[in-house]
Amino acid sequence: MSQGLLFCFLTSVAMTAVAISLSYIARKRLDVVAVMTVASIVIAGSLWVFWTDFSRITQTPQLMELSLVLLSAGIISTCIALVGQKAMRSGHHGIIWIISQSAILLSFLFGIIGMGEPATFRKIAGMLVVMVSFILIGLNKSSGKTAVSGSSHLSWKMWAFINFFLVGLFQILSALPSYWPDWADPARLRPALGNSGMAAGYLILMLVQRRFPGRREALLGLVIAAIATPITITQFAALDALAAVSRVSLAFSLIIGVSMVLFLLYSLFFLKESTSRGSLIGLGAAIGGILLLSF
Repeated sequence: MSQGLLFCFLTSVAMTAVAISLSYIARKRLDVVAVMTVASIVIAGSLWVFWTDFSRITQTPQLMELSLVLLSAGIISTCIALVGQKAMRSGHHGIIWIISQSAILLSFLFGIIGMGEPATFRKIAGMLVVMVSFILIGLNKSSGKTAVSGSSHLSWKMWAFINFFLVGLFQILSALPSYWPDWADPARLRPALGNSGMAAGYLILMLVQRRFPGRREALLGLVIAAIATPITITQFAALDALAAVSRVSLAFSLIIGVSMVLFLLYSLFFLKESTSRGSLIGLGAAIGGILLLSF
């Protein structure tokens, strides 16, 4: 259990660093496709070479199903970055991040409805608090310093809520193999498969749109790869460690809860984004709801 919690904390710190990098891309109007193509290819290649145990691939149960699920999750993560950039280029980065990461709500609903996890009072209360937080955030106007002239606060919130559903689908697919009976990943395939799907999505976009990375985008892509590669390893390690004690859903709630707090601090104190009192209450409610879901 303690090992799983440690992996959760490490993942959340690295995830926050990647979120800050994406925030930087949006603020500087860099080409996210070019940056993330470099990052995803380096991440996937590193994982295949240095992490995957090819000698044990044949020992992996449900190999075809695993490949389909994780490659799909990777492709969805490409959409998450693109939609997130759409929101961040005209909106409040802190609110956008917390809305999208609150998609843990969908993961919990899937665990309860689809996989038979117990619906405890705290889980139900946490879900209700998160939903109330969305209402509070949606009704209050806040704008980030990156907002473009004339942009509507409703437009970036719409993109943020679209990202909410995409992130939820990504989380469900990522966690799905941990629910399978007698599940094991002896070849350590999941990180490489997921990132290969993401790399394929970005590479196709780059080639179709002919948006090739310059020196600045390539360098930033390498920095993101260096930060993000450990995430895919520690995330699945956390899922497996907590699955052993029937607490798969706890992994995502802790990872995301800590990441929410860290990125919100970055938004308020580094970016100095303007945030209304109602939105701050909503953000606090979202974080509180995630904490309730953790127990």
